[in-house]
Amino acid sequence: MSEERYVKTESSRVALVLGGGGARGSYQVGVWKAIRELGIQPDIITGTSVGALNGAAILQGDYELVEQMWKELEIKNVVEFELPEKPSSFNEYGAVLSKFILTAIKNRGISSKPLHTLIKEFIIDEKKIQESGIDFGITVTELSSREQQTYYLEDIPYGQLDLYLLASASLYPAMSFTEIEGKHYADGGYRENVPVDPALTKQPDLLIIADINTNGKIRDYTIPDEIETHHITSKWPLGDMLLFDGSRAEVNIQLGYLDTMKSFEMYEGSWYTFDKDSLQQHSKRFYKQLADFLLTVNDDVKSYLHQEENQLFLLGQLNTEWMGMMGKKELPYALYELTGKMLHIPPTKVYEFNEFEQEILERYERMTNETSFQDLVKVLQNNRTYDFVKTAKEWQEELKESIPFLSPLKVCFYFLSVLENENANAFKDWKGQLLIRIYPYPFAIALFLYFLKQK
Repeated sequence: MSEERYVKTESSRVALVLGGGGARGSYQVGVWKAIRELGIQPDIITGTSVGALNGAAILQGDYELVEQMWKELEIKNVVEFELPEKPSSFNEYGAVLSKFILTAIKNRGISSKPLHTLIKEFIIDEKKIQESGIDFGITVTELSSREQQTYYLEDIPYGQLDLYLLASASLYPAMSFTEIEGKHYADGGYRENVPVDPALTKQPDLLIIADINTNGKIRDYTIPDEIETHHITSKWPLGDMLLFDGSRAEVNIQLGYLDTMKSFEMYEGSWYTFDKDSLQQHSKRFYKQLADFLLTVNDDVKSYLHQEENQLFLLGQLNTEWMGMMGKKELPYALYELTGKMLHIPPTKVYEFNEFEQEILERYERMTNETSFQDLVKVLQNNRTYDFVKTAKEWQEELKESIPFLSPLKVCFYFLSVLENENANAFKDWKGQLLIRIYPYPFAIALFLYFLKQK
């Protein structure tokens, strides 16, 4: 890793903005880990919901305690609801979700007494927070007016900080609201889930936004151009908001750490994280290797790829899957990232680029050695490194992989077998063209795997 570090001048003010997102908040612990390592000390922290809780934890400064707490956190530590066991199928997941919803409806919000206990026992040392010298703002929603309100430490009577933190994280009506001096308050994220505007009122020079509720998309904020801004968000799923799970938290913490380090240019990559020097060396070689490949590839494939309409079609599909725009700089690693995703390579470490390429080829060889689709599905399941509670979307993706004509990987391997058998003229007739139109992403990854094997 580069030895560069962020240098804070005496006059600069750093704001850390922590959005809401329930159990996904473990990602923000990784963001904190990274900025500590970079030597960045916030002067301003604003938080909504779980972001407010993490903000209070950051003000107390005990990183190891907070990390351990997140890794041990379960839903029963947040609300009076106990997960019977970790769902092992989509049906079990649906049953747990249904039970949670019915319990919330029956009780007009599940009691958040366990969360209040957690705040008082582990998160809050009010004296230490008050003496931190950091501007700390918490957003809440006042239920009668539906207005978002921001309270800074100086606005909160001493001895009531725990209630304001609880109010900010009370996801009503799933959870019960919080009463403070006769008024009813709930989650601060109903109006603005990421409290950028409250942070801007404190006039920062550097803005770090940890957004855990976007699925990798950068929100539009009105931020003055002179403020250096880092939007930190994950393209990888961070889990369900209300299903707290230690295994997922451990992964999220590492993702938050790596995404922050990439934002400050310590590493490169988007979905994955690469050593800068090794990626630079790879990028220098990539376009020459690609040009050599295109000279030797089957004439029918070459003819297909030389048509601008087909190039734009495939690139558009790849951009959609990559969740970004691939330019000349990004293409050398973006194609590897998409292939890594399809082969379930874990994103929680820093890769030397040659190591990542070798991992792709090794996983491909293991999978193609399987003689039946059922065996391939088993290999895919074994390749899933993490044992955490899956989201509905993750269950759906796993189900798709078990159905031959819906599995992107199975279709990719079909295309690759056609290429390797030098039967590429199968793509010339209308059936082949239609298949590519239906499955452009698996076709593009098959071409890329074919390129890797020919290098």
